[in-house]
This record gives sequence, C-alpha cells and structure tokens, in this order.
Amino acid sequence: MKVYKDDALYGQNDPAEEIFFIIKGRVKLYYNIFCLSPDKDAQYVPCNICVEGSYFGDVEVILNQGRDVRKAMTVAKVESQLLVVTKKQILELLKGYPSIHKEMKFLAQRRLAYLNKSIEEVKTEFFGVINEEEKKPDVNESESDNFMMKSHFMRQNSQMRQGEITL
Repeated sequence: MKVYKDDALYGQNDPAEEIFFIIKGRVKLYYNIFCLSPDKDAQYVPCNICVEGSYFGDVEVILNQGRDVRKAMTVAKVESQLLVVTKKQILELLKGYPSIHKEMKFLAQRRLAYLNKSIEEVKTEFFGVINEEEKKPDVNESESDNFMMKSHFMRQNSQMRQGEITL
C-alpha cells in the first residue's frame, strides 16, 4: 500500500483490523488529549514514530485486551510503502509460528507500556502537572524496542521471501 506525506492511516478509536509493516517511509503516532471530552476540539500531540523496517498497529491486534480500537492516530510523515496484514491473516499466520507469536506479543506489551508512558507524559505536560523525573523520556528503551522490532520484521520479511511464511 502506498501512502503519501500527511495521509492519515487510521484514527484514534478506529477499529483495529490491521498491522502495518513499513517497507519504506516513516509514520508518526498522535494522541488526542481530549479524547474523553467530546465537547472539546481535538488536540493531537505526537507520542511516537515508526520507521522503515518496523511495524505498528500490533498493540491493539496482538494484545486485544477487549478493546478493538486504536489508542492513537497515525499519519505518514513522508511518502511510504506499507505491507498491510489483516487481523485475521496475522492471527492465522501466528498459529503456525508460536515462537514468532510469543516474540510479537512480548514486543506489543513493551510498546503498549511505552505508548502509555508517552501518553501520560503528554497529558502531564499539556495540563501542567509536572514531575521532572517522570517527564524524561527513556530513549534507550525506545531505541532498543525499535531495533528489536526492525530485526524481527527483517527476519520475518526474509522468511516470507524464502517461502517459510505465507499469508
């Protein structure tokens, strides 16, 4: 799937039906800090970025904690090429690869924790309740997760090309 700069891929609270693998490009996640206040205008603030070789949308699809909607909206920051895998396809595929399923679930849990932390930091900064210690982002954790997701995606991509995994 080809998307262009500033294309929205999905909105906050949209149904979670796909995982997106970034073949080329960059996508940014935004959180509406007023999502629980329908009487206020939306105020979207960036909370994460996904780069070439990683994937996103997995948190809601893989973990599916009884909440089948997106926690944030995503927007392409540059022209991007994405591989889109439906929820049904990925869950069926992962049945045959329990070790990959376990690794993706582990990464989704870490990403959810990071996303929740980012959202809390954004809310704290926006609403003015500041705790300096909580405000500092853990860059190493984010870089580590991005590296792990990128290597995991590259292994999967290699396996797909070699016919070990089919969709």
